[in-house]
Amino acid sequence: MSKAGIVIRKEYLERVKGKGFIISTILIPVIFSAFILIPLALAFFTSSDGKEVYAIVDETGVINAPALRASSDAKTIFEILKPEDKEIARQHTVTGKFTAYVVLSNDSANSETPFKAIVYSKNVGDFESQRLVRNTLQRALRSHFLSQKGYSEMEVKVINDPLKLETQVVSKDEGKSDKMGGFSGFIVAYVMVFLIYGTIFSYGAVVSSSVMEEKSSKVMEVMAASVTPFDLMLGKIVGIGLVGFTQYLIWSVVSFGMSAVSLSMSTKFNFSLPASLLVYFVLFFIYGYLLFATIYAAIGSAFENAQDAQSVQAPISMLVIIPILVVQYVISKPDSTFSVIMSLIPFFSPILMMGRIASSDVPVWQIALCFFIMTATFYGILKAAAKIYRIGILMYGKKPTLGEIVKWARYS
Repeated sequence: MSKAGIVIRKEYLERVKGKGFIISTILIPVIFSAFILIPLALAFFTSSDGKEVYAIVDETGVINAPALRASSDAKTIFEILKPEDKEIARQHTVTGKFTAYVVLSNDSANSETPFKAIVYSKNVGDFESQRLVRNTLQRALRSHFLSQKGYSEMEVKVINDPLKLETQVVSKDEGKSDKMGGFSGFIVAYVMVFLIYGTIFSYGAVVSSSVMEEKSSKVMEVMAASVTPFDLMLGKIVGIGLVGFTQYLIWSVVSFGMSAVSLSMSTKFNFSLPASLLVYFVLFFIYGYLLFATIYAAIGSAFENAQDAQSVQAPISMLVIIPILVVQYVISKPDSTFSVIMSLIPFFSPILMMGRIASSDVPVWQIALCFFIMTATFYGILKAAAKIYRIGILMYGKKPTLGEIVKWARYS
């Protein structure tokens, strides 16, 4: 095994076996699972037959059964009761047969709204039920007045029901599209770019602090005697990167499992993740980490503690923050000149180009150019960082300025 491979193995196993890694790797999926499973469990156990029945005590005489049936489904039922059945509705609500009952009456004192509705329920904090009742009554009243004006049942339905709108990314190849459209594509784009953003910040800081810790404890001097500074730096970057990749892999497996459980119990969301999008995500994930982890490793080698390094790390952090500030615009306008130019800047590409790919059909030449620029940039940064690392790990007792660090990178 090469010396760099030995360092990679050491960094990886040392962190994977650590308590912090084990706790965080387990804790995050547990929290994520709780957000999905607890609401599902509550919804299942709080209803014996899975149905909610709402009684409408209509004192106005304008609500008709067809209008309520249009708002009813397998889990929610609306029933019309006569005004004299108000006491029956109250008793059934107390015993739990009805989820709630509503008294709809005329409100002659109010010139703006001629109707008044009062919801009687055992739980006045159930705002979801209140919203459902309000929307149902509004629909029923609207249907009544439209039918009075001579509108047909189909016309009333078109006016009441929102238009179903689907979106799909246009592909250059006719009949072919492996991109998600609409809300699901928007969400996936955001999730992916923020995962890359979080990785760059969190694991880049881990690389920097790890280098400073070994330098301040004089361990670096012992290691430098048997391993070249380049192998040390490369081993640390790759080793810590593999730790992050392992953790994300575990989280992804759990996330997909929990999402499958949630989707199997709900028909509201249904989308598939294109394989090409996953490949691009992994590539930008790796490039983003390597670009910034290399810079953080070089900075960490020049300082002995995090406080001293903050003055130099701040400008580097801005290279990560800037794309986050404009990512919303780039995702919503992926083909604009601004979005194209910003996504081709190598330090912004992992976030912005990933956002464009997830939300639109980006030309292949732009993606290829992006990877070429990132590769060339990484090569240049790696050479400069190796020179800084070689000098910095053995430099003690002095806090270098940014100008001095740049000079180190120019040494042959």
